[in-house]
Amino acid sequence: MPRSAALVFLLLVLTLGTPARADEWCTVGAWNIENLGDRSAGQHPKALAEHLQLVRVDVLALSEIHDEDGNPLPTGTAGEIVKRSPTVMQGYYKNAEATAKALKGGWLYTGDLGYVDADGYLYFVDRVKDMVRRGDENISSEEVERVLNSHPQVAESAVIAVPDQIRGEEVKAYIVLKSDATPESVPPEAIWNFCKPHLAAFKVPRFIEYRDELPKTPSSKVQKNILRDESKQGCGRVFDRFAK
Repeated sequence: MPRSAALVFLLLVLTLGTPARADEWCTVGAWNIENLGDRSAGQHPKALAEHLQLVRVDVLALSEIHDEDGNPLPTGTAGEIVKRSPTVMQGYYKNAEATAKALKGGWLYTGDLGYVDADGYLYFVDRVKDMVRRGDENISSEEVERVLNSHPQVAESAVIAVPDQIRGEEVKAYIVLKSDATPESVPPEAIWNFCKPHLAAFKVPRFIEYRDELPKTPSSKVQKNILRDESKQGCGRVFDRFAK
């Protein structure tokens, strides 16, 4: 079995209630399931259940990291998290196309991008559909958002990929400022300069658009599909880092 495969216990969780401490349950089976965080501090980041209530261990499952062709990937290489288990769905109701996309060779393709480190920890990187593919580089939208959201005057942000004729895709950031800030007091240059020490140069957003609010679902999840559609339509004023 490759290093990127291991037996893990599936955890049944609820999104309501008191969050479970990550260090109380993060070691399950042969893998420790954790979210991506600051690895430079020499500590493993908090587990995926940080904002979920732990209920109980349920059933044995097998998980792997696969590339776009469905091949298992080695330790440290990012790919799509896939799993197989007796509890995995048999398919989408009356949607053969979606079923064929999600279920391949007995594996459920989760749509989550992740990797396993040398210690056997499984990390979540991003949703596959939210990755920005700039040239030969894959950029995690969540990584860029974490940096943007750490700015003292940024309330929240959303990062999407936008088409680029040269690099395929570029990074675009939607910024919602805090109530006491304005685009004039926190101009795009301030955002770009803030990002540079924290992100590789190619990850710094090329485009910035300010918003009063972000479109969200009733469960407060940002609707990036709407932002993508609006970006294609040219809605809003966009600032280009490379503009002269």
